[in-house]
Amino acid sequence: MIDDTAVLETLPDPVAVVDARGIVAATNERLRRLLRADPTGQPAESALVLTDGSGQDWWACQRAQAAEPTLHARVPETPLWLATAAGERPVLLTAARAPDRAPDRAPDRAPDRAPDGGGLVVALRPDRRRAHEATHADLVATVANELHGPVTTIRGLVSQLQAGDRGLSPEHRGYLLSMIGTDAERVARLLAEVVEASRIDAGGLPLEREPVDVAALAREIVDRRGLDGTQRIAVQAADDAPHVEGDRGRLDQALRNLVDNALTHGAGAVTITVAGDDEDGLLVRVADEGPGIAPADRPRVFGKFVRGHEDPRRGSGLGLYIVRGIVEAHRGRIWVEEAPDSGGAVFCLTLPTHA
Repeated sequence: MIDDTAVLETLPDPVAVVDARGIVAATNERLRRLLRADPTGQPAESALVLTDGSGQDWWACQRAQAAEPTLHARVPETPLWLATAAGERPVLLTAARAPDRAPDRAPDRAPDRAPDGGGLVVALRPDRRRAHEATHADLVATVANELHGPVTTIRGLVSQLQAGDRGLSPEHRGYLLSMIGTDAERVARLLAEVVEASRIDAGGLPLEREPVDVAALAREIVDRRGLDGTQRIAVQAADDAPHVEGDRGRLDQALRNLVDNALTHGAGAVTITVAGDDEDGLLVRVADEGPGIAPADRPRVFGKFVRGHEDPRRGSGLGLYIVRGIVEAHRGRIWVEEAPDSGGAVFCLTLPTHA
């Protein structure tokens, strides 16, 4: 077995070492990042959940082959699905099995440690082709679904305008045109989000950096929402909150997406807090008083096409994904936690003050 964890860190792929008892004995940082957890010391079958295209457990197949390790010393590259905190990921698995070289144990006694040479070394390489195909299919399905509603509405309203051209009052005509404008904006917003998500995926989100007063951005968002009749947003900004070197337009977009998310999926008042942070530069928190987000769901809320449980049809599921992309492009961090008083969701992000 591989005992030197430093060796694992030099390997280009996510790797786990599983001992003869089926326990994860060692991992490298690449695997821990892929899982967003450290499975060391846990049973491999529950820590590394691997299934094939039909949903069959890969580990069950390996148990059948473990009795003859010399006949099945290597596992050829196999396409599988790995369960992670962010959902299932397509991977290409390769593995090498080492025969047990410690026959000095009494045959009727259960092993109390992994014998030298026993177990399995598993390498998991992300299957980018299948991931791209899955993302493309999700994108097509999402865009088609989101466009269907507003396009159908626009067609119906235009038909009404055409059919009743002479009999419509100016007020009714204005109402219909207003509805058409609202749905057209919805289509434009969806297309803009798809373009932004594609740029993030390609790692090419351009930034035009300048000194940005994030507290002022937050106040502008509140002022615009006030014109829309939304009065339940407040800003709490420290007097010494530093400016950041960032892209003003994209930071405005990130804050708007967080506020829109709080208004749509949260409840009660929405509070934007802006303050300096000794370690990270600037700390921004967007809190609501809604039901919050379950701990098990928090790692996946920033994923692509993730929607709220209360109404999965609302929104494109790209808003928080774009927020994370913008924050990370500024070399910041973002996470979600629970409000200590209300139990609502608190989205926290940090931004460095210098580029």
